[in-house]
Amino acid sequence: MRTKQHKDMKKLVENMLSGSIPENAMIFLNADDIPEVFTKQRLALIRKIHEGHPESIQALADALGRKKQAVHRDLKLLLGHNVVGLEKKGREVVPTVTKEYIYVPLMT
Repeated sequence: MRTKQHKDMKKLVENMLSGSIPENAMIFLNADDIPEVFTKQRLALIRKIHEGHPESIQALADALGRKKQAVHRDLKLLLGHNVVGLEKKGREVVPTVTKEYIYVPLMT
């Protein structure tokens, strides 16, 4: 696992030096902004989407033991930050994770 993380970090740095950021990465320039986006419940939601691949927002809410409206509100905020995506499949809206890595400078 560490080897993959090391390779991913190396690739990110190389990309940033060449002027680009990988699509699956998100960079915060100010660590103070993180708690506004990534609460404990939202991180659990992201993990559940990534690990469980729920078939709908309702299935995600059920898996988390939360109300659908609360999950939808969190998904909307995360969608606004491009952390998740919502794909229409038939009558259902399926949540997906669009970012795998979040990088934060410790010193600003």
